[in-house]
Amino acid sequence: MISKYKIISTDNEVIVKVSWGLVHGTTRHTYIDDTGEIVFEGKCDENGEIVNGAMIFPNGNVYQGDFKQGKRHGRGKFSFNNGDVYDGKWRDGKSEGKGTLTYRDGGFYEGEWEAGEKHGEGRRMYKEGGVYEGGWEAGERHGVGRSKKANGNCYVGNYQGDELNGFGVKFSKSGNVYICEYIKGKRDGMGIVISKKREDYGHWSQDKKDGYGATVCKNGKTSFFKTEGGKKIGIEITIDSEQNVESQYRKAGSVTNKYVAEKKDNDVTQWTIMGSKYCATQVKKNGASDFIMGNLTSEGGSFFLWKKGPVRLFVNKDSNDRVYGTCLMKSHGIYYIGPDEPEYNVSRQLFKAEGLYLLKDNTVIIVKTDKFPYYHATIFHPKGRITETDHCCDLDRYVRL
Repeated sequence: MISKYKIISTDNEVIVKVSWGLVHGTTRHTYIDDTGEIVFEGKCDENGEIVNGAMIFPNGNVYQGDFKQGKRHGRGKFSFNNGDVYDGKWRDGKSEGKGTLTYRDGGFYEGEWEAGEKHGEGRRMYKEGGVYEGGWEAGERHGVGRSKKANGNCYVGNYQGDELNGFGVKFSKSGNVYICEYIKGKRDGMGIVISKKREDYGHWSQDKKDGYGATVCKNGKTSFFKTEGGKKIGIEITIDSEQNVESQYRKAGSVTNKYVAEKKDNDVTQWTIMGSKYCATQVKKNGASDFIMGNLTSEGGSFFLWKKGPVRLFVNKDSNDRVYGTCLMKSHGIYYIGPDEPEYNVSRQLFKAEGLYLLKDNTVIIVKTDKFPYYHATIFHPKGRITETDHCCDLDRYVRL
């Protein structure tokens, strides 16, 4: 509220001292405060309170719009002395509601505001041509959104504190696709790297492979392995397109079969590291093979299940064979990453598990559940459109195997 100011004329002659109030109707006055002279020209109501007009501040900032009790309130435009311009809604002196901030470098933000900060849903265009569309909180990217850089790289997924955080998908200009968990901008957790010739499944830590993983090549060759700090260590099982299996063990930089024990029992073959519960198992059924690889300790461990058919599953299990933590899955061409293990029924339709889905046409669906069957889905279409739905039938049109 503007109060206890000297109201003076344009020739600096003091007219009157008041605690509040202006002349009813159109008026022009200059207010003096600690920062200097504030010039107002506009309209006042019958109580002498300014309701609409232009205010010029000592630093060169200019506001033109609505007022309430001496504060910017309603619709207004604020031109900053650095060239930035905000045009939109105001409440109690701060930008709140929908508005557009245009930066002097040509970039802009259009969307929702709260208490003077970007907050809610909004779109930010950067000067170099990049764009972000999605959620904001306290001026930072937060929640679900899509970011596309000028070089063509694109990310769709979760943000927190202005960084990639949670489940997300990266599309690179080279054609590679990364479906991963992110922590503070880096891959950290389960993930898949999809390229033209192969798919790499595994754990990441600080942007490096770390843990159990598998590489599935388009030529039919598949390898199961463990990595540490981005390098393969320990047992590696390789299966070619003819279902021939090779096993090897890496220790101190060299490859040897010395530490691998092989055991066959009818259609089941198991490879175990000597003195360890870490193993890989091949189960043959009707001419096809399923492979399970993991750390089989009494406390459970990480498992990668690969079927020659449509399903690949990468999960963590406890000692009671229950899935916990993140699940990574590919089923009938649809990729899923999330905190649940999706099931599929006789119609081959994924249930609506919370998490992120990548469809065959690169549509990305991020599902948030309250309590089944209630959920909310944000759908990022390949051509740029973003839609949302709470209806099961709408999601069924996309997540159908």
